[in-house]
Amino acid sequence: MQNPSYVFAETLRDGTAVTVRAAGANDGPKIRRAFLNLERDTVYTRFFGYKADVNDAELGRITGADFERAVALLVTIGAGEDEVVIGGASYFVSGSAAAAGRSAELA
Repeated sequence: MQNPSYVFAETLRDGTAVTVRAAGANDGPKIRRAFLNLERDTVYTRFFGYKADVNDAELGRITGADFERAVALLVTIGAGEDEVVIGGASYFVSGSAAAAGRSAELA
């Protein structure tokens, strides 16, 4: 299944309307922008070290998720050109466990 049309609207406790959706091939710039808006300590906590940017290989892993061995979801506000990524989650089936479907790396 290549990049399914997973889209789910939700409202946060504070009343903010968000969309949870599958990451797509064109989301790299939005994901990079979200990363660049993170505080330095947040980057350290999430990536176990300091880094100034998310690299193209990392973006490719997220935006190229096949939704069989890898799943990547984004949480966004706004729509179209005004859409902003405010969160995300992904998992990647790891190693030989892929055959058994019992193990994944979560991020």
